[in-house]
Amino acid sequence: MQEQWIPVAEFDGAYEISSIGRLKSCARPRKTKGGGIAYLPERIKIPGVKREGYAFFSLYKEARYKVMYLHRLVAIAFIHNPLNLPQVNHIDGNKLNNCASNLEWVSASDNCRHALETGLYTTAKGESAGNVTLTESDVLEIRRLAGSGMMQKDIAAMYPVNRQTITKIVNRQRWRHI
Repeated sequence: MQEQWIPVAEFDGAYEISSIGRLKSCARPRKTKGGGIAYLPERIKIPGVKREGYAFFSLYKEARYKVMYLHRLVAIAFIHNPLNLPQVNHIDGNKLNNCASNLEWVSASDNCRHALETGLYTTAKGESAGNVTLTESDVLEIRRLAGSGMMQKDIAAMYPVNRQTITKIVNRQRWRHI
């Protein structure tokens, strides 16, 4: 696919976005501190990458910066959105592949479904889930004690959990992955 360039909406021709996911600042005049005019040359900008893995740019307009995600800039410019869907999905799951051919407009639920189907989102289990109280070895010991006939209320007294939690662990309603 040949690279196409389109001006970024709402930035008055200061930036252009390409169909393969590149952004350039266009040549333009700029006021200097001394009151004169300097000309900024055209140049390809290098994106930053957010903690979540998405490429972004800080674009300048009217003495303010606006943070814009690269995949959204490409989608707005190159992908028709007749249903006015709110989110942009990376079809191959690679958040840094921002080619127009790899992006699609989707609903929030479709985006979540795609992430689950492709393994991009997995629910945390066991010790990696939030603020858990027990460890995997605790759970194994709880099941062993219950299997040996010890009463669940006595097991609960040994750990910082209530009897209902012990029941759910023993019945494999909790911690069923081990």
